Amino acid sequence: RLLVLAEHEPAVVERAACAALDDEASPVRLVALELLRAAPTRTGVAALVERLALETRPRVRWALVEALQALSGMRHRFDQRP
Repeated sequence: RLLVLAEHEPAVVERAACAALDDEASPVRLVALELLRAAPTRTGVAALVERLALETRPRVRWALVEALQALSGMRHRFDQRP
């Protein structure tokens, strides 16, 4: 469903992806963070940082760190501060 949304208005994609970061299924969270990474906005990046503080799955945590590193150019780790 999220991938179909990628063809819509960017604001619609952003809202859906931000909401999907809280989904109980880690594959859904992974798709959501990739959508936010592909079309970065201030709101989307803030949602990624917030999710990093809450995420418990190692694979998703690493994907969040990698996305934040790519978007910011900084060497973020698991701490949400740079």
